[in-house]
Amino acid sequence: PDYWGEDTTYKLRVHRGFNEVFSDGLYGTVLSTIMPLLQLVHDSTNKPYYDNVIHFGGHSLGGANAQVFGTYFAYFHSNIKTYVTTLGAPRQGNYA
Repeated sequence: PDYWGEDTTYKLRVHRGFNEVFSDGLYGTVLSTIMPLLQLVHDSTNKPYYDNVIHFGGHSLGGANAQVFGTYFAYFHSNIKTYVTTLGAPRQGNYA
């Protein structure tokens, strides 16, 4: 479902270069680093340390990768608030 809860199919296309970086293990590498951090809890209260919020950011090529990763992460981890901030990033795909 989309933002408004409607079932929608999006025809997203990503530039081949960004897709190759993403597909060459970037997602798995970053995910294996951040997921344990998101699961940390305070010793005394046993409450989540990060309150299920994550921010991705980058500049230029790093911004493009952050946008692709953040979009993918938000889609598959809808219980975690995901924010993406980029500066000077090229467009990664189509306008969908």
